[in-house]
Amino acid sequence: MRNLSREVGHGSVTINALSLGAMDNFDDFTNIATIATAVDRAGTAVDVAAASLYLISDEASWMMTGQTSVLNGGSSTA
Repeated sequence: MRNLSREVGHGSVTINALSLGAMDNFDDFTNIATIATAVDRAGTAVDVAAASLYLISDEASWMMTGQTSVLNGGSSTA
């Protein structure tokens, strides 16, 4: 991904990825996985959409390219 972002970045193209943690799909696994997050809830489609909209916005055009954004509710810190 980083190599691709270098290759096409000169054309104002950004290359990024989203790495998702536990997503709310209303099952028992989600309830268990939510315990391990710092925000005490699983992610939703709205959360992913908000991150996606940011990545395609003008505000992120300089700040974000060649990155993987981890959307996991802070489970790596919990």
